[in-house]
Amino acid sequence: YFNETFYKKSSLNYKRVAKKSLNVESNSARHFFSGTLKKLTEGLIMDNEISQISQEIVTSESAQIIFSVVPIVGIVIGGITIFFYLLWRHHEIKLQIKTGTFVPAKFNLKIFSLLAGLLLTAIGIMLTVVFAIADGFKYSILAGLLPLAMGLSLLLFYKIYPEFHKENDTRSNS
Repeated sequence: YFNETFYKKSSLNYKRVAKKSLNVESNSARHFFSGTLKKLTEGLIMDNEISQISQEIVTSESAQIIFSVVPIVGIVIGGITIFFYLLWRHHEIKLQIKTGTFVPAKFNLKIFSLLAGLLLTAIGIMLTVVFAIADGFKYSILAGLLPLAMGLSLLLFYKIYPEFHKENDTRSNS
């Protein structure tokens, strides 16, 4: 009976102490951040205080290591996958040439330049508009102007390339 009563009382006291400490911690955290915010707005924080605050907010070292390793592993696995795909495709083409069943793929430059030009122009227009609205006319707008310029140049190539017009003329004459 004594042990059960002591255990119940001590667990109740533990819960009360825990609640009080949580309130103290949350109040001190509120006080810390409100004081920091007040100092920031008044411009009173010195460089060493900023470094102390940034060190408190930094994540753990193990999380930083994991975050730095994940992209490296992804790039390595992607590179290995591409290497083995190219190796497999090379052996497949070699066997097709040996057996006489190889048919080279035909690439239609006219359709490619039209499709890529339209897609890049549309993407460039949208990115230019989004970045112009978000940041104004700063360096970030180049992220939209570059695909826009590439798309317009492909459309111009589609329009003025003489080989494309010769195909249309030979088809219409026959």
